[in-house]
Amino acid sequence: MKLRPYQQTWLNDIRKAHKDGHQGVIAQMPTGAGKTVAGIAEPCRLITKRGGRVLLLVHRDELVRQTADKLTRFGLTFGVIAAKWGRNPNPDALIQIAMVQTLRNRETTTPNYIIVDECHLAAAKTYTDIFDRFPDTMRLGLTATPCRMDGSGFEKLGTALVRGPTVTQMNDSGSLVPARCWSIPIAN
Repeated sequence: MKLRPYQQTWLNDIRKAHKDGHQGVIAQMPTGAGKTVAGIAEPCRLITKRGGRVLLLVHRDELVRQTADKLTRFGLTFGVIAAKWGRNPNPDALIQIAMVQTLRNRETTTPNYIIVDECHLAAAKTYTDIFDRFPDTMRLGLTATPCRMDGSGFEKLGTALVRGPTVTQMNDSGSLVPARCWSIPIAN
């Protein structure tokens, strides 16, 4: 797995935040920047290579599939804790993809690292209950939008924010295709 330079920088900044004493880190990158590769697949590879366990929290079945597809593409073995998937196909795998709604009511082995996809949702009680079950576990929250409309914070998830490149920086470097937008005419 070869990360792009901006993804490697982002991952290095996440590591630095953890080394600086932050148990939980919130990491932001724009949509299309490769959060699933740089923020999920690569950390999973590195952690499991040392025998560590990773718990990936998602909130929709579509994200279970997307994450499973990406991990499979990179040759990583995983289990799935999700009601729609039935019995976990690989409960002993070092990586477990879990729907928060399902995991909230199930037991699992204590992970060494928790990664939360779409972490702007992680202030909800379903997530905080899970964080409370694993109070000493390192955490990483991934999002393109590190804010909530209700104004609540992310203290239970993380105390550091690591920002990746902006959309403009990615467009300028050729990493993203510039967006073209259309709109209906607005009357005066």
